[in-house]
Formats: sequence, structure tokens, C-alpha cells
Amino acid sequence: MLEIKNLVSGYDSIPVIKDINLKITEGEICSIIGPNGSGKTTLIKVITKILPIWKGETFFENKNMSSIKINELAKKIAVVSHGQEYAFNMTVEDFVLLGRIPYRQKFQFWETKKDEQIITESMELTETTVFRNKFMNELSEGEKQLICIAQALTQEPKLLILDEPTAHLDINHQVKILNLIKKLNQKNGLTVIMVLHDLNLASEYCNKLILFSKGGLYKTGTPEEVLTGQIIEEVYNTKVLVKESPLSSKPYVFVIPTS
Repeated sequence: MLEIKNLVSGYDSIPVIKDINLKITEGEICSIIGPNGSGKTTLIKVITKILPIWKGETFFENKNMSSIKINELAKKIAVVSHGQEYAFNMTVEDFVLLGRIPYRQKFQFWETKKDEQIITESMELTETTVFRNKFMNELSEGEKQLICIAQALTQEPKLLILDEPTAHLDINHQVKILNLIKKLNQKNGLTVIMVLHDLNLASEYCNKLILFSKGGLYKTGTPEEVLTGQIIEEVYNTKVLVKESPLSSKPYVFVIPTS
């Protein structure tokens, strides 16, 4: 579905990610992990055309992304960003409706029956229908994150990209959001890429991990292949103990405190 070849990009003439080669297969649920400043969010910004490519190429469904117009790309790829800005005086329903903008025709001023149907389905999937007539500033951070996912789903994407979807959320909302993402992946066939800092959540919910270190790809593979004690200590410079989860058999990382 997504292929990245020899990618280089960054900010203000300073390269942040260098020589990235990566393939994402349709139906995968992947997590980009790595220390702060290692290039995770920069990669997301390049994929979604927020940042320019300095060198290399990106392909979506075997088509060079440089030739895909933003409006068309928004019908295939949806992004939920960490720290997204909200219009506080906007109702939840109006906010979710913004996801249909790529489908608007010239001189179309009102949503179509199809728009209304997709909005209803997206809010039902995310269990946010109860918030429909509330204003965005009346919601908790966890509720806002679910609303943002509902908005993304109205784009009818094939690929969903989430940048730190569980940041600043309590464990209840973290699990609720990740269970929803897993459900969308398994039942709707949605391909998912998300940036996560919690290695144990990444291990539990993803079948592919992409580990960044100092702007480069350090290791890509299954949680079992990536989350070893040696690799984590080398990349994060932190002593850990990795054991098999008794419930899922996935790797579980324990931090070893130092005196």
C-alpha cells in the first residue's frame, strides 16, 4: 500500500530523517516507535505532504505520491494528529462533517444524504453519537480523540495515520481508542500506522513495529523481533527486562530502576 524509497527530509536545511526505506502492506497495523526526536512525526509529515521530500520518493498503491493531488490523497489517507486544533464554538457534528470536504463538489453548500449517512456510521463506530450536539470545548481529551477518529473515518480512507493517539489519556481511554483501531483494522480492513511511545501498547496492538533511532530506521519487524532487551537498551539507553506476556504471549517491557 505504501512504499518509501531513500527518503531524506527535515526542517530549515537540517536533515531529520535520512535514507528511509520502508514498505507498509495493506491490512497491517503498524506502530512507529523510538526515542523523542528520532524522526517519527517528521516521517508522518512527509507522508502527508506537510513537509517536502528533499531526496527519495514515496508511493501509495504503486503511484508516486508527488503526482497525487492533495484532495485525492485525502480520500485515501486520513490523519489524526496529536495536539490537533479545535474550533471551540463548533458542534461535534459540524466538526465530524469537515472530514467530507474532499468529496465536496463545486458550488455544493449542503451535505448530501450520503454525507449524512457516513457521518452517522462513523459516529456509531466510534460510539460518539451521544456527543453529536455538544460543543468541542465541552469534551474531555479522550472524547475529543474519538471525535477526531470519527472525522477521519468520514473521509472513507484506506490508510489511517495517527500521531500519538494515546498521549495524555488515562488508561481507560487509551485502551478504548486502541481497541477501536484494532476493530477497524480487523473488521473494516483499514490499514493503520500510528506513532506510539508506550512500547507495551505497541507490542500488544500491532503486528509490525518500525523502530527509529537518530533519524534512521533501526529495526523493522514483529514485536518479537523488535522488542528485545538488547535492542531497547541500545536505542533508548535504558536498562530493561523483556518477558512474554502471560495473556497474549507478546513481549512485555519492564524498566529496571537505577540507583
